[in-house]
Amino acid sequence: MRGFARGDRRMRAQPACFHGATVKRRSGRVFHRYTRCVLLTMRLSLRKSKAPRELPPGQCFDDGRDVMDVLETVLGMRPDSTVILNYHGRLSLRTKAGGHTFKIAECESLERALLAEQALKSAYAQGGPVPRFIARTGAVIACEWVEGRSCKSLPALQQVEAVLECQVALWNRTAPDLPGPPRYVHLESLLARFARIGPRTLPATTVQGIVDRLRARLPDAVDVHLIHPDLTPVNIVMTEDGPVIIDNEVISIGAGCEFDVWNSGEALFGFRNSSAIKEYVEAFHRKCPMPSLFSHQPVWDDFRMLRKGLKSLTKGRRLKARRLFRKLEPREDLASEHCVHRGYRMHCPGRRPDAERLFQAVVDGTFVEKMVFKSDGQTYSGLIEIEGQTCVLKIPRGRNRRLSQRLMSFFRPSVAVRQMQSMVQLAQLGLRTPEPVCAGERRAMGILTDSFLLYEYAEGRTATRDDAALLTPELLRLHELGYTRNDPHAKNYLIDERGVVFIDTILRRPRLFRTLRLSRGLIRFTSSSPMALEHIPDRITSSWAYRLARVFTGVTQWWKHRRRGLRLRLKQRGVGGSRRER
Repeated sequence: MRGFARGDRRMRAQPACFHGATVKRRSGRVFHRYTRCVLLTMRLSLRKSKAPRELPPGQCFDDGRDVMDVLETVLGMRPDSTVILNYHGRLSLRTKAGGHTFKIAECESLERALLAEQALKSAYAQGGPVPRFIARTGAVIACEWVEGRSCKSLPALQQVEAVLECQVALWNRTAPDLPGPPRYVHLESLLARFARIGPRTLPATTVQGIVDRLRARLPDAVDVHLIHPDLTPVNIVMTEDGPVIIDNEVISIGAGCEFDVWNSGEALFGFRNSSAIKEYVEAFHRKCPMPSLFSHQPVWDDFRMLRKGLKSLTKGRRLKARRLFRKLEPREDLASEHCVHRGYRMHCPGRRPDAERLFQAVVDGTFVEKMVFKSDGQTYSGLIEIEGQTCVLKIPRGRNRRLSQRLMSFFRPSVAVRQMQSMVQLAQLGLRTPEPVCAGERRAMGILTDSFLLYEYAEGRTATRDDAALLTPELLRLHELGYTRNDPHAKNYLIDERGVVFIDTILRRPRLFRTLRLSRGLIRFTSSSPMALEHIPDRITSSWAYRLARVFTGVTQWWKHRRRGLRLRLKQRGVGGSRRER
């Protein structure tokens, strides 16, 4: 009894949550073990998918030719056995025929195969770290198989030495002369691939803008070398004579060896270890002096982001790819000039030399008002002239005075700045809009107190509901690009000889319920232009999203009118009460 009492006291002395904590710890351990099992299974399946496997019958190359027929053409004999080493859209094979072993690789295109053939022949003739070239047919090349230990299995320091030795060896070999000017072969290949598959995640105009921006950032190609864009320990084999590069289908001739060096450093140390990458690049620079080695590094950061996005897109990770591609958008057009004049901060798209002068003239009021388009408690819009230059000045008075808008401005730009940014985005999407000059805003303790927008005057007449045949295709085109605009009424468009011009636009890109919100924008447009229904395809008007948006819009419009009526009644009662008191 005494021992039982002591045990009972010990049990009573424990906290009340003891058993719950035990269950929680046990469940945590179970979840941890379950997670480890899942990750181990995924890792084993990944290794299994990457492991060499026998070539199945009927396998074809990317151009549709049968693999066995191509191998017989290249080698001149029927292969005894063929194993698939890797397959990322293009085949890489190990083939045995006539007592010899060969590596068969499929290049990206016929041009890349021709460059790889010239590079391999030239490097092998000069004693470079490449295998002996055998033959080529179309975009498929055959080289001698190299037996050896993978460089990836070596210690980290020896991997760095092997990669550096191969990179220096390629640099010191003389490249054959090319008929045309030097080119960034690998980077152009990345851009072409992005232009081909990028529209899966982004609008085609945005993809083209990114391609144009990256191509414009490339410096002029001067020197031609033997280049390899993926020189990593995985693609090197250690033999008795030294390291040998086995990834033969991507070796080429052209400019851009600087980018190859930075890519190898990031593959060895990870792109976050900037100090180790810099040491590797400096070690290469000491052996192979390159004046442009360090100046090209910022350009390589963008192309590294592009490669990561393409790799994520290939694996089906569209959200991650879209997030990476968004970082490459040409945002220099939305750069803000740090110009402050009398408490107003200027925001200017691009680098206009006259933006600061026009901005200061608006703030000081030293302009001539030529015409007033609209002037009420909500908005001022007028045509002004500054030293012979005609512009449109718009001041959102209602939004500047509204308390809710002022509080929201603490977390986001003003309406004027957002409208300026929308003008730039419309131009990038290929839609017509006036060219913005600048936007100004004044804040007190981070809260907006005043703002204005200045943009160039666009000729044309204001659209009416009778112009639905012209306005509807442009609005549908904007929706197809994934954007919707505020207040899509006909009065917010201009019509000129070339077509439709968007004015007073704030773009939004819906993330949730995109189809429903785009349909709601169409319904708001058709409420002011009923004839637009004739130009909207039946597949849109008969969709469930359009019907649901029509019901939702009807409910919101009913509540809007009901609320206005209640406010009007309360206001009239207040006025009547004051009269009775008098």
